[in-house]
Amino acid sequence: MKLAARLFLQGPYSASGDTMSTALRNYDLIPKTSPYPEDRRTVDAVPAAVTDWLLLQLRSSATGAVVASRSVLLRKDGRVVNDDAITEEVIIPSLEGEKDYYVVARHRNHVGVMSAAVQALNSTTATDHDFTTGLDKYYGGDGKQLEVGCCGLYCGDANGNSWVNATDYSFVFGYIGFNGYSGSDINLNGWVNATDYNYIYGNIGVNSNIPK
Repeated sequence: MKLAARLFLQGPYSASGDTMSTALRNYDLIPKTSPYPEDRRTVDAVPAAVTDWLLLQLRSSATGAVVASRSVLLRKDGRVVNDDAITEEVIIPSLEGEKDYYVVARHRNHVGVMSAAVQALNSTTATDHDFTTGLDKYYGGDGKQLEVGCCGLYCGDANGNSWVNATDYSFVFGYIGFNGYSGSDINLNGWVNATDYNYIYGNIGVNSNIPK
């Protein structure tokens, strides 16, 4: 199924120019193999404009099981892109074929989200879902308002359990001073330090409304 999507991650987001940091890519820290076990695929190279890997999933109902998963690259302008970081659409293979799906987006240290309504997906023309334009785009109003007219995913879920709480502090504490690719690096700048604590503190209590 073809999908075009746009979303921002709070951690690396900058209101200046509506863009996200590419520090991980600049320091050559983004792995060529996706960190998501649901679709651990590999690319030949990570293009310069990429912020990080993202996992997209499809559900045929809000409370139903995941029917398809695809690891994709997230460009700094929020666009989900193909491996060339140019093509603004991706293919998510689904055995259930052309139909309506809920679109789920997950990131390794941000709270996962799902589209507020089903999206009619097909294999010919990409359906576009823009998570950045308002909280009404998120199931359960899950988005974080980054600034007026712009929304994104809450950061701080360092342990990837869909909840920002004190446990995430422990994950960051254990990596203080670490330079590299880590879930404890909340703002995706390649370093784990006190700034990452601050992001978690601001979002304590936030959890995903995606049905289990």
